Amino acid sequence: GVAAGAVIGILLVRSQKRISIGPIPVQDLLDPEIRDKHIDWNQQVHSLSRESAALEVGGIEEPTYVVPGYYRVRELLQEPRMSSNPYADERLIALNTMAKPRHAVVAKLLNRFYRYRDIRRISDEFLKTAETLCEPCLSGDRLDVMTWARRVHMSNTLKVLLGPPRAARRTALIDPLIQFNDDMVKLVAPLGGVGLPCPPLFSAATPRMLYHLCLALPDTLRFLQRAGLAGLEITRPDLTLGRGRQGSGVWRFPELLQQVPKYFMLLMDLFDESPTPNQEDAATCPIEALKFAVTAGEVTLAEALVTIVQLMVNMTSANAIGNLVHRLATEKSPECKDAELEAFVSEVLRLDAPLQRNPRRVTEPISMGTTTLPAGAQVLLLLGAANTDPVVFPDPTAFQPGRLAPEDQGVTFGAGPHYCLGASLVKLEMREVARLLLRDFDRLEVQENRRVRDVDV
Repeated sequence: GVAAGAVIGILLVRSQKRISIGPIPVQDLLDPEIRDKHIDWNQQVHSLSRESAALEVGGIEEPTYVVPGYYRVRELLQEPRMSSNPYADERLIALNTMAKPRHAVVAKLLNRFYRYRDIRRISDEFLKTAETLCEPCLSGDRLDVMTWARRVHMSNTLKVLLGPPRAARRTALIDPLIQFNDDMVKLVAPLGGVGLPCPPLFSAATPRMLYHLCLALPDTLRFLQRAGLAGLEITRPDLTLGRGRQGSGVWRFPELLQQVPKYFMLLMDLFDESPTPNQEDAATCPIEALKFAVTAGEVTLAEALVTIVQLMVNMTSANAIGNLVHRLATEKSPECKDAELEAFVSEVLRLDAPLQRNPRRVTEPISMGTTTLPAGAQVLLLLGAANTDPVVFPDPTAFQPGRLAPEDQGVTFGAGPHYCLGASLVKLEMREVARLLLRDFDRLEVQENRRVRDVDV
């Protein structure tokens, strides 16, 4: 039997709550129960968007819109009048939010390590990883899918980032890195959606925040001493403690602030112990390429560190594996052949996109039919809804492997310059996980599952 500890993509219909006619209530974007039944909600949004390509969100201070249509989402993912950085000051957050010229430099540096043909060369390693990590997650005939999925993806991430030989010496870091990742996601998750309001300033939340800031101070100072100006560029205390919705994770989970400097110091350890190649082409893995670029002055240390953070993001990829296992247990199993496995994986990624929405900030007014998106507005591109657009996908909520080419998952991984760098890694590790389960288990059955309801994805 298989028990999925937490799976994105499960449809649990608990009530018949209807979204309001007209502006979409902000509560719909925050309601855990709607996240439980996101496929139904996405279809309701499509029914509302017949008159307007962009729907305004009501009940929120900042102008905010959602866009569900497949073609519009693809278009806006590549729209030059939009920024992937939610902040107008373009502060450094991650690779995918860097200003376009800086993103282009870093992406060009790393692309050769994440191409399909390069990842495919080590896909046998992914199968071995899944085999090795499966046994500790088994209890009788019960598999803790999500613990296994998190470990599988983090292990594979290290294999790519550091190279398999060095990653093999760092297996003790897998669980700590997973915990660091989960903590960072809680702190920054509001950047991916609308975020809850910060707690009232004159409440117990403020002394609680000050208390945890004091606890985090010693490690923060050690990180700043070690990283110098790069540390200031990353931590930005003048901006981090803002009271907007997008920064509400810091106010709601201040106890996690201590984890930030500890995480970055661990990443600096990995960075510093990596050899520095004498030329870019001599780099054998992404971290070596980043180290060469920092030494050569092409990339700043701060840019390198936040890029490593993004390369190691674990939650959405692990949830993609969880979705896969759920579908293997509830749908007709594919043949254990590459083509069939890849078609199955593609349909899982289309229907159960582990990231349901992608935020953009409008930098110049954009006309969309009868709607004009004003400069400064936030636009949530509904990736999950785009993947079930009835205009593009007949019978969109049906699970039909083979409806897409294996290399196409709709807009699950984005489009254009910000297309997900790790897409091939995720697809190939999902394929190998499916191969292992179909090969080694006679029957898969979901004993328990729950939707990820507490993270703004």
